Amino acid sequence: MTERKDIESIGEQHFEHCPTCGKELKGIRDYPQIVINDVKVLEIPDVVHAFPAIENVSSVMKEIAASSSITDFLNALAARKGDLSRIDDIPINLPENKHFKHQFEIGRFYVVGIWDSEVSGITELIVSGHFNLGSAGGPKLVKIVSLAEIHYEGVLNHPRNYAAPDYPRLH
Repeated sequence: MTERKDIESIGEQHFEHCPTCGKELKGIRDYPQIVINDVKVLEIPDVVHAFPAIENVSSVMKEIAASSSITDFLNALAARKGDLSRIDDIPINLPENKHFKHQFEIGRFYVVGIWDSEVSGITELIVSGHFNLGSAGGPKLVKIVSLAEIHYEGVLNHPRNYAAPDYPRLH
């Protein structure tokens, strides 16, 4: 695992909750800004099963991982390593899914999107299968494979988030 970069120099302090509103900070989208520390492209296993089918979709997942939309997105993330960014400002050249927020269509049965890991400071680029259970639960996503890990630090109190010193204040 990559050691996290110390970002004390840009004003970050670690918070489990927002110090202003108390909202729990669980994932990459909870922070107004992030610093990307590392982008690790993961190897696709030789056997990858898709649910609800039991077929091996490894070759399809490898094609998705090698697609220009995915490689361009991962390269854009890597190019921002060490910089303050917003995850939503890094474009992924795929159409948005109409049912699942922050998920993008890649083929007829698959979507790709950022899913927060169980480990704080790590999020994953995931390919999921989508299907509709109708009255038994509606549209569902099932994780198929992780394409990459994005290691980041959430930034709440960077000086760029504050008004300039000469900003007019009400008394």
